[in-house]
Amino acid sequence: MNNIIKSIKLSDCLFFDIETVRQKEVLEKDDPLWNILRWQYRNKDTDELATDEEIEFNYRKNGGLLPELGKIACITMGQFKDDVFYIKSYYGDEPTIIREFV
Repeated sequence: MNNIIKSIKLSDCLFFDIETVRQKEVLEKDDPLWNILRWQYRNKDTDELATDEEIEFNYRKNGGLLPELGKIACITMGQFKDDVFYIKSYYGDEPTIIREFV
């Protein structure tokens, strides 16, 4: 495996990084997603629903990583050419980022 990786030329690689963030800074209790998170973060052994504090903590910690709670903030790609690394970043609102990236 290592020999295969070592044989790849950097100029043949294209690198991507997609940064995501929470859609909302704070998730309010009246938001429909609140109950989804209550179930998602439940105790899997007992099915006891998550507390408000657990939901708030997990949303702050993981909100940008969950597809239903996050949004794309930036897509960056890079490539080596003639020993120089070129970078292109797309940022703005999510639809614009995706449209420009595609």
